[in-house]
Amino acid sequence: MKTMEEFYKEITESKALQEELQQAADLEAFLQQHDCAADAKKFAAFVRTQSEGELEDDAAAAAAGGGWKGLDYHIPTPVTPQAPV
Repeated sequence: MKTMEEFYKEITESKALQEELQQAADLEAFLQQHDCAADAKKFAAFVRTQSEGELEDDAAAAAAGGGWKGLDYHIPTPVTPQAPV
């Protein structure tokens, strides 16, 4: 089983997992499906502590999905540097 820290890191590094998380109707089921030991409330609280102040508004809006049972979360998306124009 993955710890919530391990799974959080995995999500931040995977656009596919971020998209899957945003589409998930049930956070608890999503965590279980990906072999994460955390429950939904603890995971959502952990994510909030990790992402506070780390994202700009646009990035937070892009990374945010629906709230499960009143839980709010934001997963930071990796930023790809762009070449100067």
